[in-house]
Amino acid sequence: LKEQRADKILLQAIAASADADAFLILYNRYSQRLLQYFYNVTDNADTAFDLSQNFWLNIWQNASQLIYENMDSAESLFFNMATKRISYLDMSKGIGIILVVAGHTGFLSETALTWIMSFHMPLFFILSGMLLSHTNATKHDMSVFFKKKARSILIPSFSFSALSILFSAILDTASFASYLPNALIQTFTFYGISVLWFLPALFLGETVFLFIRKKTSLPVSGILYLIICLLTIWGANTYHYHYVIDFENNLSVFGAYLIAVF
Repeated sequence: LKEQRADKILLQAIAASADADAFLILYNRYSQRLLQYFYNVTDNADTAFDLSQNFWLNIWQNASQLIYENMDSAESLFFNMATKRISYLDMSKGIGIILVVAGHTGFLSETALTWIMSFHMPLFFILSGMLLSHTNATKHDMSVFFKKKARSILIPSFSFSALSILFSAILDTASFASYLPNALIQTFTFYGISVLWFLPALFLGETVFLFIRKKTSLPVSGILYLIICLLTIWGANTYHYHYVIDFENNLSVFGAYLIAVF
């Protein structure tokens, strides 16, 4: 309890007179634990350090607001801040999910459906790009990032695809023999079975975006993203449904995703 009161007094000193000594006491008391937390989340020492520095800059600049927080201790307040979700991104994802469900109900007019379909899936790619920027993903080690995304995106994609194939084998035995080759092709070419196209497209979008961004300057990256978008839009309009593997579907969304991130 004594330490809790001391923490609040230190925050008040920082807020009232930009007391550097008070800030240093708080920093020495909690910085290592917060740095370890950021490292556990990012798996990257440089990114963890950057997030930690931004966090303490926020404490220094906004101490006058933090002293009004109802806190058990500065430690609980700091970790709540570090783990706090970005509310506007959560709300946007919720709106996107509602629109996806609404678009598949079959009850909407053609006009409403066209309006929703024009942006509801790109919205998720835009939000994904914003999260990449928020977490300083361009500073991540590429191999670590690739493995992390493979675990979180590709493994669920392959798992759901296997379940889809299994259910088809059980529920539609008559046409399963003709369904299986196409399902396997769609799974392993990253086209995706039905709605599962989204997961491999997201994986490709994030990993290739980061690879280009890490290897080139910002202006060059922008030019490459624009070229990718133009080529994939041309490919989608020219060759869509002309091949057994409709790869340009993923590439079109990938191009839109890159411009949204940029």
